Amino acid sequence: MKLDIKKVKEAQTVIRGIADNTPLIPSFFLSSIIGNEFLLKLENVQPIGAFKIRGALNAVFNLPVSTKVVTCCSTEIMVVA
Repeated sequence: MKLDIKKVKEAQTVIRGIADNTPLIPSFFLSSIIGNEFLLKLENVQPIGAFKIRGALNAVFNLPVSTKVVTCCSTEIMVVA
């Protein structure tokens, strides 16, 4: 799949105000390996703890108007200490 910046910008507009903004944190280790700034996008600070909300919201908001039902499935790992 080819990255389409226009589609990325459209998705950004669709989910604005719903998905939380998440920080970009520099990784000094990875930056030193590649010789350029490397930023980590911390989607794990979303209320659901994952990036899935962005793709799911964009997909749902781009469904045909005639769509009546959406069913989702996801997996989670729970660690009990």
